[in-house]
Amino acid sequence: MKIKISGIFILLLCSLNVIGQYKAKIELNEGVKAYENGEYQKAQEHFENSFSENPAYTKAIFNAGNAAYLNGDFEAARDFYNKYIGSKENKFERAEALHNIGNSYLKNFKEKKDENSLIESINYFKKSLRENPNDQETRYNLAYALNQLQQNKEENKEDNQKEDIEDIHDEETDQSIESVPFISEPVKKKRKLPTAFIIEQSRIHKLHIQF
Repeated sequence: MKIKISGIFILLLCSLNVIGQYKAKIELNEGVKAYENGEYQKAQEHFENSFSENPAYTKAIFNAGNAAYLNGDFEAARDFYNKYIGSKENKFERAEALHNIGNSYLKNFKEKKDENSLIESINYFKKSLRENPNDQETRYNLAYALNQLQQNKEENKEDNQKEDIEDIHDEETDQSIESVPFISEPVKKKRKLPTAFIIEQSRIHKLHIQF
């Protein structure tokens, strides 16, 4: 009697597992349809449901990251990508997600001019290249981000120099002192980077949908 009950219980567990896999596949496919139609919030929900039904569907959590990214929710995208990275031992797969995290920080910088985001993007592109040194798109994006960081620092330096000059002129006016020619340190010209380092903005994005 106990053997029969155990057998039925095992059969029931197997059936539930098959049903879960079937639901996960349906949710994944629905997510792909919504993703391709540009309905990224809806796609994200389907991908999350797919992963909940079957945690072995790591492709679903990667896709959820893509959907959140394209929906502008970069923080959520990074959470999904990090879950994906934690579930993978394959270096190439990890590199893909690390690359996209770098892109998300680069997008933050483009929108908010936040230098910390730019630095984070550089760090993640470097991490991605450690996993896959041959990824040329990641190399391009790293070069682009480094170039942006250099330009940002030079622009901030120029702004500080202008503020110093304005402060000195203000002091001279307040004290009614005869104007004396002010000799400032020459502003260094921006170093022109080799053509290979000037990256098209359209090259920034590298998102992958998995089926």
